[in-house]
Amino acid sequence: KLSPYARVPSVAAVAAVVLSIAYLGAGPAHAGSAAEDGAAWLDGLYDQVAARLSGGGPVVIQAHVPLCDSDIIRCGKGALGDGESVTGNLYWATSGGFLGWFNRKGSGWTQVAKVAKPDPQLDDILELRVWRRSVKPQGEWRGRGVKARFDVYVVAYAWSGEAIDATLAAYLEDVYGATARTIRLDDGTELAAGGAADIVAWVGHNRLMDVDPVDWAELARAHADNATKKGVIAVACHTADYMAADVPSPTRVPLLMTRDYLFAGAHSFEGVVSTFAAGGSLAAMRRAAIRTYAKGEGKTEQHVGGAFTNPADKRWPGT
Repeated sequence: KLSPYARVPSVAAVAAVVLSIAYLGAGPAHAGSAAEDGAAWLDGLYDQVAARLSGGGPVVIQAHVPLCDSDIIRCGKGALGDGESVTGNLYWATSGGFLGWFNRKGSGWTQVAKVAKPDPQLDDILELRVWRRSVKPQGEWRGRGVKARFDVYVVAYAWSGEAIDATLAAYLEDVYGATARTIRLDDGTELAAGGAADIVAWVGHNRLMDVDPVDWAELARAHADNATKKGVIAVACHTADYMAADVPSPTRVPLLMTRDYLFAGAHSFEGVVSTFAAGGSLAAMRRAAIRTYAKGEGKTEQHVGGAFTNPADKRWPGT
């Protein structure tokens, strides 16, 4: 059986020679403002996930991390820019990378899986790591009748830096599709990740800057039968410029995108994930991304606040 990601199209196959997506470009028309739509879409996502939590299921977050590769962008010296190094890469092994951030003292996360080359059908995934935390229901969860503690899992793939196009294709397939990827943890627990995850994230260089514009409408048409809701995160430089006008929908809830150049680390991603786990609003998720990024990078929140956006931001298109 082939891996779901072994069947995803290349970036070239999902790209079209259309005008570049503009940040203020016209997206689908909605009756309400972007802020109202975003809040309604998030409510729908919370409804869907709460039904599973009430039955004892977990929250699952899928993160795709193409390792920083100095042949593509400036990453730093030595292993920082070695797109094959899971022990030294900027986006994976440093204090702001996934290993450093999720394994830091007091993070609240426990690593529950580590697998080298986890997919025999896809050598481009160098390593799988999974972290878990137990959460007491609060916020939106309590209002939906979730009473028992539940587990939240972050399933993170470190992709070869040279395979960034394959990573992007897998990310887009997970954002638009529903194909599950089964993950087995060290204790035998199985998770439905991939397109079945509750949140799908990209954390790394913005490859959309380098390739032909993606035909977002064709992607949506190709997956029109998928009614599963999920949150979408894109942590890279200026992701809103390429995604905010077309990707968001009731089934693709924009939890976090960016409006500036920044370090694509795990901190802002984790801020959003933790806020979702706490049943927070879009505004709270954006504030958490700003706070954790500022903490991780040693900067003030005022200095970095403009870099992060979602429909709760007054600068979001249509707000």
